[in-house]
Amino acid sequence: MSKSGFYAWRKREDSEHRRHDRRLTDAIVELHQGFRKAYGARRVHQQLKRSGLSCSVRRVSRLMKSAGIKGSSSGLYIPF
Repeated sequence: MSKSGFYAWRKREDSEHRRHDRRLTDAIVELHQGFRKAYGARRVHQQLKRSGLSCSVRRVSRLMKSAGIKGSSSGLYIPF
């Protein structure tokens, strides 16, 4: 790789895809915290669709994994 190509790459702005990923990640973190850290990728995806953000379950899963977020059912009270 040439030096000029490397520095041109460093100065380049983020792509639209990466910016959309950041917006989705912020929304995912907010949703996950709001539902007592219990929602997994499928439920988070449903909530994102309801709020008007377009994405796939696979993309939500990838973003959750990269942000270190997991759905959990431990500690939730389930009445019988």
